[in-house]
Amino acid sequence: MRLALETYTVRKQARKNLKKTLEDIHALGFRAIELSKIDLTDKNIALIQKSRLHVSGIMLPLSEIQKNLELWIKHCKDLRCSRLVVSRLSIAAILGGLEPLRKFINQMNQVSFLLQGRGITLCFHHHAWEFETVDGKVRMDILLNELRLPIKIISDVYWLTYAHQDIPAFYLKVGSRLEGFHLRDLKYKTKNGKKKAVSGPVGSGLIDWVTLCGYSDAVAYAAIELKSKKPFKEIKESLDYIHHLQVGEGNEYE
Repeated sequence: MRLALETYTVRKQARKNLKKTLEDIHALGFRAIELSKIDLTDKNIALIQKSRLHVSGIMLPLSEIQKNLELWIKHCKDLRCSRLVVSRLSIAAILGGLEPLRKFINQMNQVSFLLQGRGITLCFHHHAWEFETVDGKVRMDILLNELRLPIKIISDVYWLTYAHQDIPAFYLKVGSRLEGFHLRDLKYKTKNGKKKAVSGPVGSGLIDWVTLCGYSDAVAYAAIELKSKKPFKEIKESLDYIHHLQVGEGNEYE
């Protein structure tokens, strides 16, 4: 498993100065990133190519991939990236019933088919919506049954815990489709008498990281993804905790 940083975490810093942000990421010890919320202009692609950071995946909505699939294939080739990660369900699939969910699944299958032979795997990143039911069926069960191989799953451990899922049971169900993790912690705060879930650096909340470490050899990469006003401070805290767990880090499998 390769440890990466999801660039959503530092999107504000990257917009101001991408070169320095990439240098700061490398200085923390990262050797990989998952790209999100960074405009892939020619200039930015050149900066990423020079950064000494491997691109584990490019994450964006399915609708953006569909608009110009060949452009995203080119970006992957330019950045030596082998994964396009669909960031979420379509809004229609989140708010609607089985019909819009199956439309989304069919679109995923079509894009995956078009990527065959191009050296790029399509992946799906889940939130908590997928564990809700539509017409008496759990969305995730439908996704796993109807998304065709070789589509893979990027599991967000924050949302998995938020949805009160049993980690070993879910990963047993996903099986060999499990390609990667998104890492951040979850804790609950009470405000005005109401309990609210908030995210934080890895190791600061209630997620069972020891159990998750048991799956480190089963995935290609794990990306730290934080929602923080002080991202580099919380990235460092997350790294310190992961190193404390003595999680082995290696290259991505192919």
